[in-house]
Amino acid sequence: MNVEPVVGLLNEQVTLQCTPRGSPEPEVTWEKDGVPISGGGRFVLHQGDNFHSNNLLTIRTVSLSDEGKYTCVSVNALGNYYADIPLTVQEPPTFTTSPTDVSAHEGETISLPCEVRGRPVPEVFWKKNGMEVSFTDPRFRLDGTSLSILQLGRNDMGTYSCIALNSVRVIESWADVIVIGPPHIQTAPSNQSAVSGETVDFECSVIGSSNPTVTWLKDDQPLKDNDRYTITEESLSIKSVEPQDAGKYTCYAENSEGIDQADAYLDVDGPLVIGVQKHIGSSFKYILPLVLLFVVVIVIAYLLWKRRNPSKAKYDLFGVKKSSAGVTFTPIYKGRPGSPSQGGSKSETKKDPDGMLESILSKSEEEDPTPLVNEGQL
Repeated sequence: MNVEPVVGLLNEQVTLQCTPRGSPEPEVTWEKDGVPISGGGRFVLHQGDNFHSNNLLTIRTVSLSDEGKYTCVSVNALGNYYADIPLTVQEPPTFTTSPTDVSAHEGETISLPCEVRGRPVPEVFWKKNGMEVSFTDPRFRLDGTSLSILQLGRNDMGTYSCIALNSVRVIESWADVIVIGPPHIQTAPSNQSAVSGETVDFECSVIGSSNPTVTWLKDDQPLKDNDRYTITEESLSIKSVEPQDAGKYTCYAENSEGIDQADAYLDVDGPLVIGVQKHIGSSFKYILPLVLLFVVVIVIAYLLWKRRNPSKAKYDLFGVKKSSAGVTFTPIYKGRPGSPSQGGSKSETKKDPDGMLESILSKSEEEDPTPLVNEGQL
């Protein structure tokens, strides 16, 4: 017969079971720490399925004194059998002292009490605004399971929770710490960018004593609720933003001790198509210098090649053919008989005296040559 330890919870019900086998079927009795249990009161002896003896022991409203060793005694004509079943009583953690709200001035020392009981002994730790308190800050100390804060500062304001847990369950208790003084903006609104027609939300979380009030301003002017502005003490929502909504927005907190405020800026672009055009325009100012740089590099590369290969440079950069005597360019004319187009033209090549500049001179036998034009232009 296999038996396993049993765990019972304080003030709840627990059942112990043994299922001996034998022929004839054994009779079962129960003992606790060697003392027979007759049943009655909180102890109930009863039969399980397919069993004719009291093989089940139920304890109602378990107490700590019920913890111990229970023995299932099985007896038939052939002998006795004993099976020990340990019972452990556990208690879920409960607060004997819970933390309470505290209001104090900056520089003072405060204490947040927290005392718990339970079996096994609960582990206790603290959180501030959902984040575990770090005791690397020497101002935070644990006195047993209670929390002390020395030299209270404005940033210590918030919600503190004492958390206790053991193998049974976890419990938590909260308390607010309020530092008497001007209000403090815990979460400031952030800068926003939006396209026309979108909805924009600003968040502003304020804590402080004396019930601080929060007002929202745009460009230093108070805002009021309307069909586009939804205003609460902790948020501002703007529906279907327009370019004129751009500007400075201020979360302004005030109480009897003073004020605190935080600014955020809203930038509104036009519709999406305009935004795309704006993007393309802004990109062009970066592309143009790159194109110019490319042209300069090509020119420099050509000049270097020309200097190193003078014999191969039959054409200059602009496609004008060069001869050994200089640069030759023959204008083409069309016009009256005797004009250069009728064979009455000649070319003349000259070199710069200094050898640094080449020029092309073309003349016609006619004093007033007519350049080539389309017939329709005459």
